Formats: sequence, C-alpha cells, structure tokens
Amino acid sequence: MSDIKVYTLYSGSSGNCVYISSPGAKILIDAGKSARTLAASLRAAGGELFDIDAIFVTHGHSDHTSALAQLMRQSRLKVHMTEETAAEVRERDRYAVDTIETHPRVYETSVGDLTVRSFVTSHDSPGSVGYIVSSPRETLGIATDLGYVTRGIFEKLSKCDRVIIESNYDPTMLRTGSYPYYLKQRISSDHGHLSNDDCARVVSALADAGVRSFLLAHLSAENNTPEKALAASCRTLVEGGHKDDTIISVADRHMPTFFE
Repeated sequence: MSDIKVYTLYSGSSGNCVYISSPGAKILIDAGKSARTLAASLRAAGGELFDIDAIFVTHGHSDHTSALAQLMRQSRLKVHMTEETAAEVRERDRYAVDTIETHPRVYETSVGDLTVRSFVTSHDSPGSVGYIVSSPRETLGIATDLGYVTRGIFEKLSKCDRVIIESNYDPTMLRTGSYPYYLKQRISSDHGHLSNDDCARVVSALADAGVRSFLLAHLSAENNTPEKALAASCRTLVEGGHKDDTIISVADRHMPTFFE
C-alpha cells in the first residue's frame, strides 16, 4: 500500500513542479512558473506552501526554477541543488544564500521520513540531475530532461515502484514543425530531451524489471500531444505483455495530476 502521495502540479516547457507528501514530510521537486501559480496549484492538490519542508531542483533552466527567488524571499524554504545549478541560477537572481544547500551531482539527504538520492542526467544545463525519493515502504523515480537514459539511470529506475519519466516530443512533429534547425538539433540530441519512441522503449524495459506505474511528463506543447505520447508507450507495453499489469498516464501541462 502506498504511503507517498504524488502530484505533478504542472508539467511541460512552460513550467514543472512535483509535489510529494508522506506521513512525515512534504517536498517539491522543481519550482517553475510563478510563486502564485505554484501555491494555487499546490492548494488544488491538497497542500499548502507553508507545510513544504524542502525543494529539490533538478537543474537551472527557468521552467524548473522561475518561482524560486520569490518563494525563498517569502518563506525561507530550504532549497537543495547541485553546486553547478546554484552557480547557474545565481547568475540570474541573487537568491538568499543561507536557504540554498548545495551538493555534488550525486548526493543523498533525508527530509522527515523521506530519503532523496540524486543521479546524473544528460541535459544541456550544468549539474542536471534526477531524483529517487524513498519512504520506508516505497520508492519513486523522477527522470525528466533526459537526452538519453544511461545504464546507470535505468538500474536506479528499475528498483522503483513508480516512475515519472519524460516523453517530450514526437519525432515527426519535431522534424516537420516550425522550430529553427538548431533548436530541433538541440532537442533531439543526447543533451536534449527524450522522444516518445525512446521513452516507450525505456518504459517497456522498466516494466520488464518490475515497475508497475508510470507518469509521462514534460510533454512539449509544440511538438507532442498527450495522445501520441500515451499511444507510443502503451504500444510497447502491450507488445511486451504488460497490458493488464501496468498503470500509465500523462501529466497535465497546466493542472495537478495525481500519480497512482
């Protein structure tokens, strides 16, 4: 039985934030959009900003950090990030330095009854990481902004009960879309984002390893649709014999999505 409640408050190129609640802790992974939007989305998911114990940041891009400065001024929340990410975000805003706790790219820390472990991701932002969040009873993996999934990342995610994973773009939509060539190359590179097809292959392999619940996240508004992302992963799950033993859904770009 699950003892971690998980919501994506919103997910996509305009902003990202994951709310994780356990009996002994409440944390956020990333803080995109504005502090007001984040607080309103958190209330819609049954939480309150004053109850948050800590924020963990995956990397320094604005769709993951744009609410941080105001949140830190208002609430003095403890914010965990890698040393490289801290350097990147401080170039844009002079954050209250005493509320930032910096770490190497691979680190582990505890908040209440939750243990948070980072892992290195391939993305064009210095210090980019994903997170494994564990309670005494279950483990959640969060892996977005992935150029590709390394063997090390796969091994960590394969030990999780639930996984939030990026399914950012449909290759055909990206190729034929209006983005300039350099941006298409950046998105599809090993330091960009994970396509629906690549995500689907990882989801199928993780299901083989025992993961039984997936939430597809960080979908591009311009180069993807929820239907295309879900269809790609569902197809590989059915082909792998996991039609009836796996739960899979898609995170909403703007509204809280409960992750079973």
